[in-house]
Amino acid sequence: MAKAKTETKEVIKKNTKTSKKKEVKKAKEIEIIDEIIDDVEEIEEDIEIEEIVPRKTYKDLKKEFRSKQYEIEVEILNLNSCATSCRGRDGRLIFNFNKSGDREFISLADISEVASRYKGFFEKHLIAIIDVDSDEYDLEDIITYLNLDEIYQENEIENYDTDYIGQILKMDAKKFKRLVEDANTNLVKTIASRAVELFKNGKFDSRIKEEAICKRLNREDLFEM
Repeated sequence: MAKAKTETKEVIKKNTKTSKKKEVKKAKEIEIIDEIIDDVEEIEEDIEIEEIVPRKTYKDLKKEFRSKQYEIEVEILNLNSCATSCRGRDGRLIFNFNKSGDREFISLADISEVASRYKGFFEKHLIAIIDVDSDEYDLEDIITYLNLDEIYQENEIENYDTDYIGQILKMDAKKFKRLVEDANTNLVKTIASRAVELFKNGKFDSRIKEEAICKRLNREDLFEM
């Protein structure tokens, strides 16, 4: 009988130890969870909710620009590899470039006339609008107002506010070939023209890119005079 009591005491002691361990473990888990909750609350306090302002539609911009077309100026860049110029309906010279990389500011009224009457400058990728002199409007507003979005979307051109012809020619061969295969003919012709310009200046030596352009334009030699 005495032995049974001893065993009972030992069992009680063991159970007591186990219970203490469980309690300690449970308390530790609660402590960790509390810390995580506190951290989440702190993060939530630091989050700032930025209000998304919807972009203005073509209709909105047309109405607003009616009285501002001579106040706002845009900067245009010559993407063409040679001289590029344009005259307005009154015979006045709107812009005149001598070589690729030339740029100048013209009024919103003038670029509106170019986009409506001589849209080929954009469709053939001869010029690009790279900046707008305004704190109220950005370049995306100008592109929307001039209805040029489709031209860039069609060719998947995201950096339309830069010398994107030069950027395309600097792509790795694999990306370049894919773009040339998918782009419209006008864009490929301008790329080819710039490649020839670079070749003459000793700055183009990619046989792979040359072959991609020739294949797309059905030419045997890109640099043959």
